[in-house]
Amino acid sequence: MSSSNGTNIVKELLPARAELLQARAPGYQQQQQQQLQHADHQAALINPFHIADDKLVDHIYGYYVHSTDDQKPVDLVSLFGLVKSILKHSIHVVDNIVLGTSTGATQLQFDERIPPSSFNSPYCTLRDISTQLTCKPLSEEKAHTTTISILNKLRSYSWEAKAILTLAAFAVDYGEFALLAEVQSSDHLAKLLATLTEISRITLAKRFTTSQPLLQQRDSILIILKELNGLINLTLQVVDSIFELERLSNIYDKKEVPELSIALQQIPVDVYWAIISIVISATQVNCLTCDVTYKQEFMFYYAQKLSNIRAIKLKRSLNICKEKKGEVDAYRNIVSVMQKPTEIAEVLRVLLFPQEVKRPQFYDGSAKELVDVDLAVRTKDVLIFISILDDIDDEILSLKEVDDYLKTSKNDHQYKILWIPIVDPWNETQKNKFENLRLKMPWYVADYFSYKPGQRYINEDWQFKKDPIVVVMNPRGKVVSIDAMPLIRVWGGKAFPFDEAAFQRLNQANWIEPIMVKVDPRVTNLIKIRSYIFFYGGVDKDCTQRFNYTVQKIGNDPIINEDPIIKDERITIVPIYIGGGIGVTDHAITTRFWSNVENLFLTKINQTEIDRQGTKEVQRLLTYRSEPGWAVLSKGPNVKVIGHGNTMLKALDDFEKWKGLIPSKGFERTFKEFHDQKISEDYRCSYLYIMNIARKIPDYISCETCSHKVAVCKLYQCCHGYDGADGNLTVAKEGI
Repeated sequence: MSSSNGTNIVKELLPARAELLQARAPGYQQQQQQQLQHADHQAALINPFHIADDKLVDHIYGYYVHSTDDQKPVDLVSLFGLVKSILKHSIHVVDNIVLGTSTGATQLQFDERIPPSSFNSPYCTLRDISTQLTCKPLSEEKAHTTTISILNKLRSYSWEAKAILTLAAFAVDYGEFALLAEVQSSDHLAKLLATLTEISRITLAKRFTTSQPLLQQRDSILIILKELNGLINLTLQVVDSIFELERLSNIYDKKEVPELSIALQQIPVDVYWAIISIVISATQVNCLTCDVTYKQEFMFYYAQKLSNIRAIKLKRSLNICKEKKGEVDAYRNIVSVMQKPTEIAEVLRVLLFPQEVKRPQFYDGSAKELVDVDLAVRTKDVLIFISILDDIDDEILSLKEVDDYLKTSKNDHQYKILWIPIVDPWNETQKNKFENLRLKMPWYVADYFSYKPGQRYINEDWQFKKDPIVVVMNPRGKVVSIDAMPLIRVWGGKAFPFDEAAFQRLNQANWIEPIMVKVDPRVTNLIKIRSYIFFYGGVDKDCTQRFNYTVQKIGNDPIINEDPIIKDERITIVPIYIGGGIGVTDHAITTRFWSNVENLFLTKINQTEIDRQGTKEVQRLLTYRSEPGWAVLSKGPNVKVIGHGNTMLKALDDFEKWKGLIPSKGFERTFKEFHDQKISEDYRCSYLYIMNIARKIPDYISCETCSHKVAVCKLYQCCHGYDGADGNLTVAKEGI
């Protein structure tokens, strides 16, 4: 290293002479003296090795936490860059010139960053700190007292600034030490200064060869210098790690990188140990130059402490943070690509595969082989089926219906289906379950998907919880439907092309047939001949049996079949029980039925301006899910009345009272008037609950009984025994 190079580096920290002569504010010295006395009093006779770190941080944090109100601006990036260069050069000089452990001809190469022209050295602050470091007795207690005094002096700075400023103050002194050691042989002034500061005695130590006492002194000096350089290196690494953690905390949200919060909580005590190690390093240099007795093993304990901090705490935290940082950066890249997509293959590559995967592939369930992503989906519309591995047989059947529709309608060349399984973590049980499910799927599969940034995007941005969703993406990679699964469950292939236009078109269609035909295939023909159909169900078996008997009795009443006026209308009244055989409830049928009604509601809830009446009908039906009984009266595909089992049955029980009005008013009008009367006698508001909503829903809806606002609130329901459930349940309850 050239002398001019080392001189220039040190000069970066030296301000103009005018700054050194700048007057202090009135009372400054007195205030500083009071603070120092307070710090000394608090820290007296404390050996930091006899205090646990958690107790130590309690001791320093309450008194020396920084305040931003009076904090002076410091360019820490430029300052720390200078400090690292000075210390690395200085360590090299000591190794090379003093210890002779490297050849003098070796030219040191460092990645030096020249500070910007706007950089102002905090030199006065550094000199204040330097006075704290100079000529202190060598003891743990005094080192602790000095450290507390420095923390007190720097109380208005952040923790990383405290460490960097203290290290910078030491770097100035150690840099001057190294510079004089290097140039004293060729520069007369440097030689004089080296003699005055006793540096020449140290640099000549390796020449002591004539007597045993001098040999022992030489060996001690060389060992101390070697250990000193090691401690300085460790301190530099610890401060560098602290600075890096603080830098990351300014870039990344602590919710995105949770390890940051844990690591940052430890920084005060880590800064303390870094500063006290600097104090010890400065004291050792003073001992060498002032011919004071020093302890050869003294620095070992501090080096060991810093090694533990660096290796066990900071390095581990940084590794975890950098791993998470990579995931966060990848997630942000996904968000960026999704905001301005250009091509679907690129979008799916970024979403599903890390960058190091050079040839991403999907499994082709029809060909039973792997296929390149570009060949599979380029220029295609893709239905992205996202699910866990449990309870998805119904969704697979629905998608097979869609797949069959695409093939028969000759659209299978343009529309593709891709399954993304969400599993965390993968184990042998999950892998076996996945492979069994994959056998059922004649479409593309993202095998063993585990890319965490992609999972995060799916969970947060596509709002995947637990229930399966289908995201529809066009050839450009733009999402045209965030979840077409409700539409597909209800309408199957008729939902083609599964976009918002399909939502709007189908929401104008009558909903009775697609829901009820899945329960009873007779529905299609009954709707075709425009029969009156009473759909009914509930958990009260007596109520459902009475309902079936009463409807059949009305359907066979002579006024329906023999009255000449009514007979011409060819009225057919048919009861259809939703739940299996009469008196026997098939829970699989009822679960599937209510799932379809719920999905129908989700397709309509944000399209109320298109089919306001249909939305109200489905909402009202859904509110009766947990009631003892319910019923729907339709004429053909058109819903006429939806009601609670009690009120509907009471109206039917009074058939003898109102059947005489049927010839003049018609069956549906007469029944509705009497049913409305029963509602007024048995007034009740209802609530509905919808599990695991992925689509956006309104903040509130209107009660279908009283028209008051119904607020959406959160209900926590135990999901014991429901594997994979996350406990999310959205409940709409009557608001005020």
